[in-house]
Amino acid sequence: MKQMFWHSLKKKNIPIYLESSSQSFFFINSWDVANVIQDSHKFNIFFLNCILKNKIIKSYKIINNNKNFLFIFFLKKFITFFIKIFLIIKKPILLDNSYFNKKIKINLFIRSLGSIIFSSNFFKLFNNNQYFKVDFESRLNLKIKNKDQYDRNFNKIFPYIIPINFYENFFNIIKNNKFFKKNISLLGSGINLHSDDVYKILCADISNKKRLKNIVFQHGGLYGLLKKNMLEDIERKYSDKFYSWNNKSGLGMHNLTKFKKIKKFEIERNNEICLFTTYNYSYMGRFLYNFCPDYYIDSSVNINFYNKLNKNIKNFFILRLFPHDPLLVKKDWLNLLSENNFDTVSKSNERFIKLKIFIADHISTPFFEAIFSGIPTVVYCDYRSYGFNKRFINLLKIAEKNNIIHLDGLSAANFINKNYKNILDWWNSEEVVIIKDKLKKYLFVEKKDYYKKIITDLHKVKILHHN
Repeated sequence: MKQMFWHSLKKKNIPIYLESSSQSFFFINSWDVANVIQDSHKFNIFFLNCILKNKIIKSYKIINNNKNFLFIFFLKKFITFFIKIFLIIKKPILLDNSYFNKKIKINLFIRSLGSIIFSSNFFKLFNNNQYFKVDFESRLNLKIKNKDQYDRNFNKIFPYIIPINFYENFFNIIKNNKFFKKNISLLGSGINLHSDDVYKILCADISNKKRLKNIVFQHGGLYGLLKKNMLEDIERKYSDKFYSWNNKSGLGMHNLTKFKKIKKFEIERNNEICLFTTYNYSYMGRFLYNFCPDYYIDSSVNINFYNKLNKNIKNFFILRLFPHDPLLVKKDWLNLLSENNFDTVSKSNERFIKLKIFIADHISTPFFEAIFSGIPTVVYCDYRSYGFNKRFINLLKIAEKNNIIHLDGLSAANFINKNYKNILDWWNSEEVVIIKDKLKKYLFVEKKDYYKKIITDLHKVKILHHN
């Protein structure tokens, strides 16, 4: 398709102009490669420069210019020394970026007598080198066979896009991972199978005919609901156990328990309504993100919703932009909203307790969190285009009949205008309570004795590993 495009330009004698770009792109982590390729306009310019101008950068360094470099370097050495001693003694279960809330983390650490530990970006402590030198001359030898123009173009860009963790830093990672493989009994995470190269390499290492088992904890919504979910498919395929929110034994409530069940009197004293916006890109990571309809390419759908709201309700309107490049979307709203109308509360659970109504322009994680919390929820989107499975579609149809779901923003705005003052009369009506209970039963499983059960289950997986 791209070749046809260029050929058509040549035939029409249309000149091609590129912005001059001296910026080079080298990546430490493979997750960064995927995100930049999909989102960065500057990378597209750089990509075209490489192809059309055969642009080559012969040397490139990533240097830490922090003035406190030496202090940070020795502090890391000091910390990692004691961490290694602890790992050697306890050989614990390590749950890194696992989306457990603080209360559960502390309880599990104490109740397991330190055999279960938690961290955020654990492996960066050991593999985040302060200095990298890209071996570009060597990279130029990394090529595929030139069978066609596509292969030739790929070979021009490939030296830039192979991440440092898969080339210059690879054997350093392997060296460190030998220690982790010997002194960690089980790995677990919510996102590392996608985002952390060190973690991925460690999980894939089958040297000495042994493999360190890993488990995955559901880190967001839409799991088990879509006909095709590549993120979920990879997590289930390459993990030894997957803990979903609707785990039959109730062992998947690691993240949702941070959301307080909001009571009626708390909602009654609130006035704010908050619109949670969606992800505006076709891809997330390296996966086709099929939950973003074409008409969300700009903010017009949400602006039309806002404009339809009654003036007195607009006084309590809060806009929560999706955290991915929010400034690009914010500019569309600057003529309508003041700074006070943009949400500055970082955690969604802290925002929920201040709301009278939760609103979303999509069905994903915030929708499920709002249903779990019990806050009045109104969503506008065409859920029929999301690729949901038949059972979930049937539940959403009932939700639509009861005004939880609307197919467009104008319908949702009209409903809120009519019901804002007495929103709880609707939210607690018999029909709405029935569909809420059905959604909760399908999406979540909560059971008692969580701590005892999850500790036992994790140790079972660990024992299977050693057998």
